[in-house]
Amino acid sequence: MFQQWNGQFVTYIGVVAQTSSVLLVTLMFILLLRLADRRGWFVMWVAAWGAKSVSLVALLPFISHGRLTVPVFSAASPEWGVISVGTYLFASQLFLLFMVSGVLVYARQVTPGRPAPWLAAGIAAYTALLLLGGNNVLDMAAWLALPTAVLALYCAMLLKRLPPARRSLGTRISIGSLWLFALTWCGYFVAFNHMAVDEWHDHSGWRLWLTEYNGFVDLLLNVMLAIGMLLILLEDIIRELRSAYRELGATHAELQREAFFDPLTGALNRRAFDEGFGLEIAEAAFGTVAVIDVDSLKPVNDQYGHEAGDRMLRALVDRLQAELRPTDKLYRWGGDEFMLVLPRSDPKQVAARLRHFLDDAGRVAADGKDKVTLSASVGTAPFQGGDDLANAITAADADMYEHKRLRKGETGPSE
Repeated sequence: MFQQWNGQFVTYIGVVAQTSSVLLVTLMFILLLRLADRRGWFVMWVAAWGAKSVSLVALLPFISHGRLTVPVFSAASPEWGVISVGTYLFASQLFLLFMVSGVLVYARQVTPGRPAPWLAAGIAAYTALLLLGGNNVLDMAAWLALPTAVLALYCAMLLKRLPPARRSLGTRISIGSLWLFALTWCGYFVAFNHMAVDEWHDHSGWRLWLTEYNGFVDLLLNVMLAIGMLLILLEDIIRELRSAYRELGATHAELQREAFFDPLTGALNRRAFDEGFGLEIAEAAFGTVAVIDVDSLKPVNDQYGHEAGDRMLRALVDRLQAELRPTDKLYRWGGDEFMLVLPRSDPKQVAARLRHFLDDAGRVAADGKDKVTLSASVGTAPFQGGDDLANAITAADADMYEHKRLRKGETGPSE
């Protein structure tokens, strides 16, 4: 008698623990619903865990009275016994329905439809069949075990067939949990069928153990499956966030280009300099600031038109960019002025190289067969870090005007 009471007590505690865990899982899934935008499969899983909670809560009072092996329709069964067991059976099947539907939607990327009325009718009919054909709760649970095992195995196969790009830790945990579900419920079918016909103390071994401790076994399986489902949701959200981040990065780069780059020449603009774009190395190093004023721009615009002047500016920038180091930055400072920031460079060497470069820049097509010579004045000044750049620009600008004064009249718009 003590062994029988002890077995029933262990079973009751196991079901209480399982019910508590499933209620917590359901609450967690409900709280995460707001993250399930356009994820119908997760909504179905929330409904599945809700149905699981209802089934366990409905069965808990029946188990607390030790009625697992008592015929449901007998005088020894409480008046509410049929309703309790019927709710348990119906909600357990709803759990399977929503779980399988969610896996189907996730695995095959289909849009979930409305539940078909015939499914609810079929579940109700099978529940009635179990109530009328079964002798007690264990007997009915035994005949519910086979569909549970088959459907769990089906869900595992659907997730197993996912393409490699969609396989993740969440899917692997879910697959393992579903395989264990299928194996465990096959064991329940055998154990419950044997235990349903006699009293608790007439059996021993794994069947008795599995019957008494099935609540704890299901608790572990439920937690594993819930973790797998939650990881699937989080991994899907992470994939979406990464995609959105890449799109934002591309958009940011495009906006940054529009905001910080001169649309005509492709050089950085004055706004980029004001916001420190491209100056990360220069701010922590010494170097040279060079100011270039294109002397031939106005004559070319007057004689050949602004398109010719634009071609000349683009040619100058293209040739300068080809000579610059990755750390050097070229800014269009004004209409015909450009400014160079060259970290770790000597002003005298920079001035000599730029003037030699401009002298050898050659001629640029202006209009038809006519060509113009690029001519520009150059000024340089040293800087000692980011705080010194403004003073260096002023000094370089003054040096440029001095260079312009010295070479005034040496170049013309054409040759």
